[in-house]
Amino acid sequence: MTARRLVAAVLSLALCAAAAAHAAGQFILVATRGGSVAGPFTLYNGAMVRIDGTLYELRVGSDERVSFVRHDPPAEYGPYQSVDGRIMRVGDVVYSFAWKGSAAAKALVDGAAQPAPVPAKLPREAPIAEFAPMPPKPEPIHVPEPSEQRRVAPLNLPALPDATKPLSWAAWIAPVDITPLKWKVESAAANKTDYERRSVGGALALNSWFAEMQLSPAAKAGNIVPDDMSFYGSSIDDGSGWSFTLGYKRPFLAEGGWTASAGVYARYRRDKADVSTTTRQRRETADTNLVDHVYSTYETRTASLDIVEKNLGLDLELAYERDPWRAFVAILVQPLSDVSVSGHLPYGGEPLKVKATHDDPIGVRLGGWCEIDGGWRLSGDLTMGMETLLRLGVARDF
Repeated sequence: MTARRLVAAVLSLALCAAAAAHAAGQFILVATRGGSVAGPFTLYNGAMVRIDGTLYELRVGSDERVSFVRHDPPAEYGPYQSVDGRIMRVGDVVYSFAWKGSAAAKALVDGAAQPAPVPAKLPREAPIAEFAPMPPKPEPIHVPEPSEQRRVAPLNLPALPDATKPLSWAAWIAPVDITPLKWKVESAAANKTDYERRSVGGALALNSWFAEMQLSPAAKAGNIVPDDMSFYGSSIDDGSGWSFTLGYKRPFLAEGGWTASAGVYARYRRDKADVSTTTRQRRETADTNLVDHVYSTYETRTASLDIVEKNLGLDLELAYERDPWRAFVAILVQPLSDVSVSGHLPYGGEPLKVKATHDDPIGVRLGGWCEIDGGWRLSGDLTMGMETLLRLGVARDF
């Protein structure tokens, strides 16, 4: 009976010691391999503890579960039940939890001596400085929602009209085909004389591309040299030539029968003609009495000229179409124009160099067509400004 009372007293003392240790709130961690001991640490929410050289923050939940939080680099281990013998992984090491002073703590410390003996008593280490719990986070500052910015509705631009068109052809005659040219003889300015042609031509068009070919079987020009330059008449006759034009023009706006188009074209024109000049020749003769007589005669000479003109132009057109007719007006701009003249002007025994320029860069074209039976169209247009051109013809789609 005495032995039983003695055992009961010992157990009561052990339980009281464990309860006292738990009430103090300090614990130790014993590594399951190696038996290294970390602690003792005071358990409360926000406590900072150093385990195996790494600083952790203790977070204790309402259910008395504890978590170990590492801030750099961020990691969290737990939550674990805070009971004796609980296995906890903190970092890369597995520990056994025990309240300081409990029988479980003593058993862990005594039984962890493998492979190296563990000291019978835990070293008295000064606990890591305890910090007061972190203050609660301040309430976030209310940031009002940004006011909705005014939105500009996108422009409802019309779609680009379809440029697809069937293959078509046209043929015309040009009873009026006049190009204004400024002439020069050597370095002296001469007359501004029109070069007049009679022409026929044809064209092919597909989608927005077009090509034109024109022949000029007859051409002439009036007096190109002023009479006060010892000339008594100079003209260009018996001319003939041809031209070729390649261009691209497509519609960019179409609405309610109206169509606006823009294009670019390049033209090469070549003419050959004869130039004739009449000059006065001074002559002297002596009669039978050896008396000198001076008189003048007029002599006409002819030479050949080769005139080549290269143009690059822009075509801006506005048209209105209503079955069965179409009318249009176009502005023609010719930013590049080059005229070269090969040949010379006969003058006595010395040929004179001839030059020409085409300095009128802007023109206006008016025209239209009317559809007749069988898909045929009668067409006509008049160009004024950079040149004077009247064309009358027919056209049809393939």
